[in-house]
Amino acid sequence: MGYKFARGGLLAIFAIMIVVPVLVVLLGTFKSMQQLFDSPFGLPTSWSLRNYVDVLTQHNMGQAFINSTVVTASSVFLTLFISSMAAYGIARLRGWKSVLIFGFLVLGMSVPAQANMIPQYVLFGRLGLLNNLLGLILINVVTGIPVSTFIMGSFMKTLPHEMFEAAAVDGVGPARSYYTIALPLSGPSIAAAAIFLFVIQWNELLDRKSVV
Repeated sequence: MGYKFARGGLLAIFAIMIVVPVLVVLLGTFKSMQQLFDSPFGLPTSWSLRNYVDVLTQHNMGQAFINSTVVTASSVFLTLFISSMAAYGIARLRGWKSVLIFGFLVLGMSVPAQANMIPQYVLFGRLGLLNNLLGLILINVVTGIPVSTFIMGSFMKTLPHEMFEAAAVDGVGPARSYYTIALPLSGPSIAAAAIFLFVIQWNELLDRKSVV
């Protein structure tokens, strides 16, 4: 009884921590700038939709939403496609080669994204990829490959090698084993990686630009 009460209390506190900031932000959208500074946590004294009108008419929100959708969908698809093949290759390898490649990917996840900003800016400027969607997609794909390969590779390593060996005896090549055996069985890990990538890349506002 005490355990259930404590668990319920912790969940209630966690829910409050999530709901209160969202509620404050939502109420703030109906306030004027002066009301927001005077009473950031209070109810609006006069409800107004002016902020929504300004966002839709003056700040090119429609184009920004389209850009975010295109960049996120393309980045997630390409990242999953490349990472699933890399994960399959790592899972099929044995010995020190698999450990070395897997460790290299983990090392890539340890490099902070902020450390790469200036080199990326210089490189993409020379390639003519600044201020366009292709540049954003390429950055998202490259930065997303290590973590998604790690997620899917860890799962694919648990698939029994005997299954692939039996398929090879029946004349099934590596490519066919990849999309007929490895991919269907790795559905949960692919879904987990897709959700993780979508959340990260959709919320990547640091380099998101409204490109016309």
